[in-house]
Amino acid sequence: MGTNNPLDHTRGKLRTGFISFKDDTSNRQNAYGLAGHLHFDTKEWYGLSIGASAYTVLNLAIKQNPLYKW
Repeated sequence: MGTNNPLDHTRGKLRTGFISFKDDTSNRQNAYGLAGHLHFDTKEWYGLSIGASAYTVLNLAIKQNPLYKW
């Protein structure tokens, strides 16, 4: 069956985002974020492999209190 190199079966993405907008009262709003995922597949064994993924999203804003009102 040979050896299994985990890097051959792993992939992922990392993304960042920024949005800035102005509402009707001329207040400028900004938001920052970071997101990513990592996926791993096992080596095939008699035609069968198993995969698993993990996802995350992070709020990078200065004011991270969810009860904060703009």
